[in-house]
Amino acid sequence: MTAPPDPTPPATPVSSHTSVSPRLWLGLAALVWLALVVAALWARPLLPTAETRALAVAWEMWRDAGALVPHLNGQPYPHKPPLLYWLINAGWLVLGPLETWARLVPPLAAAASLVLTVALGRRLWPGETGRRAGAMAPLLALGLPLFALFATVVLFEMLLAVALLIGLLGLVAAARAPPWRGAWFTGWGLWALGLGLGVLAKGPVITLMLLPAALAGPLWAGRLADGPPHRSWLSWYGATGLAFAAGAGLALAWAIPAGLAGGPDYFNAILWGQTEGRITDSFAHRQPLWWYAALSPALFFPWLLWPPAWRALGRRCLWRDGGARLLAITGGGALLLFSAISGKQAYYIVPLMVPLALLLARALAGGAGDVRAGRVATVLPAVVLVALGLALLVADFQLMAASGTPYPWLPEWLFRGAFVAGWASLALAAALLFATRGSRRLQALALTLVGPAVLLILHLTILPQARPAYDTAPAARFLAAAEAAGRPIARLGEYTGEFHFPGRLTRPVAEVAEGDGLAWLAAHPGGLLVTMHRRAAEPPAEPLFRGRYRGRILEIWDADALAAAGLDP
Repeated sequence: MTAPPDPTPPATPVSSHTSVSPRLWLGLAALVWLALVVAALWARPLLPTAETRALAVAWEMWRDAGALVPHLNGQPYPHKPPLLYWLINAGWLVLGPLETWARLVPPLAAAASLVLTVALGRRLWPGETGRRAGAMAPLLALGLPLFALFATVVLFEMLLAVALLIGLLGLVAAARAPPWRGAWFTGWGLWALGLGLGVLAKGPVITLMLLPAALAGPLWAGRLADGPPHRSWLSWYGATGLAFAAGAGLALAWAIPAGLAGGPDYFNAILWGQTEGRITDSFAHRQPLWWYAALSPALFFPWLLWPPAWRALGRRCLWRDGGARLLAITGGGALLLFSAISGKQAYYIVPLMVPLALLLARALAGGAGDVRAGRVATVLPAVVLVALGLALLVADFQLMAASGTPYPWLPEWLFRGAFVAGWASLALAAALLFATRGSRRLQALALTLVGPAVLLILHLTILPQARPAYDTAPAARFLAAAEAAGRPIARLGEYTGEFHFPGRLTRPVAEVAEGDGLAWLAAHPGGLLVTMHRRAAEPPAEPLFRGRYRGRILEIWDADALAAAGLDP
């Protein structure tokens, strides 16, 4: 009688360029995370309209003590579920309504997702390979500029990443445990918890990330290192269905009472309307099927331009490993499903970058064999940095040669820090090429740090120049003083909450259609009208307040000022 074949790939020596201490990888990841957070808090204000809208919803939840139904400008807000607003309000219960705490929630969630990534690596590959892969993955994820950027933005992607990793940890625990034992129930409970938290963070999109991996259990679960040799797939799929129902129940525990409290339109929107609209016929961010594939070199820079990464991922022995299969199914499957959906934005795939970074770490850390990496391997990323640096220096030269902005369709602030940013990019390219003269481990580390370094350069040079064009706080403070004096406020056009949190406004801002400004002011004595146009009103028109806003001129008028200027907005 012969023993059944072992599906686990044979142990192979750890690649020489990854023989850096796991503590060094983790220490560098912590330093990079801290530098990105400090730079973001220092260099840029809340970004309109995404961040200011999120803070406006959180502020109204805090102001009205209404945690069940999120509101924006006094109306139920169905576009996002409440988890982010709950976490912001939880901190405000202790600290008060501080902007700094609200802006720290996503970075803390990013840190939590990276810690969970370390744990997932160790659960997938017990032993030295898992320890090294888990240690490398956080820095590889932070090395992706899009992930590093959105780790500091007040949006929902980092919460979704945490939910995804909780679900994957649960799935691995369930795959390792005999059915109907305590660890098996714990694993499926974690998967259901990840599913429910993901829905509460950003809606049903989490099912595209967690469900394919569960349904594809026979492709990977039996090949986990040190996994059980026999598995009952009937109990596996039965547990998948029950855990899915439990995760949905967790989300419905909020959605049903919130829908009943928010009214029929809100109820329909949170249960079906938003998801159906984005999947079948997007009412926002509609893009073609090939959109993510076309953007992939930028989304996965620098790793997609680093040939050793492809060689490591291409080793046949890697794909005999159940852990690698699980991560590939999770990331690749979700990318394919996202491509099939009508609505697309680059940051939608940010949560998937964590398991994909762990997959790359697994390929580089061991089991895939040694990865040869010559000096030429860093040429492509260095070429990108040189091109960026030269473009910035040319822009600076053109700004000096011209009396104004050389390209009117680009914002002027983009050129103001171009000189320093351009030379810094060239210096970074030179450092990257110099690193290739050393060992391969130095080359891998240098490549990993390229993305965060570019972001830090932009934060320290160009983004401070953009602050006056994006900071809504000065106008919000002016409106807050007017509101305190009892003056009604209206916005000409759509209002998305830009002033509510910075001004701590307590009443809704009315929305007035183009051409109705004078009529609204006549019907609201003492009222103020906020307008935004490409050009400022010409003298002798003098608004009560004038500032910049995302390439436009923001002006605040009362009836007398408009009458004196002879304007009819």
